Order: sequence, then C-alpha cells, then structure tokens
Amino acid sequence: MARLNAMTIDVEDYFQVSAFAPYIRREDWPHLPCRIERNM
Repeated sequence: MARLNAMTIDVEDYFQVSAFAPYIRREDWPHLPCRIERNM
C-alpha cells in the first residue's frame, strides 16, 4: 500500500489574542474581518 504524505497546520487563535489585548477591544472582534480561509 502506498503511503500518502501530508502536512497539516493548526492555527490556534488563543496564542495571539493576548498580544492584541492592548490594541483591540474584545467587543470589537465580531466587526473585524476573518483572515483565515475556511477549510474545504
């Protein structure tokens, strides 16, 4: 049986949230554009 090589990358939002806390209020999050493409 042939083996299929694949690589996946999981972007965890919670690692970045605290870095933006001084600049972006949590209440404003729903109004910001999503910059991650939806999985197919």
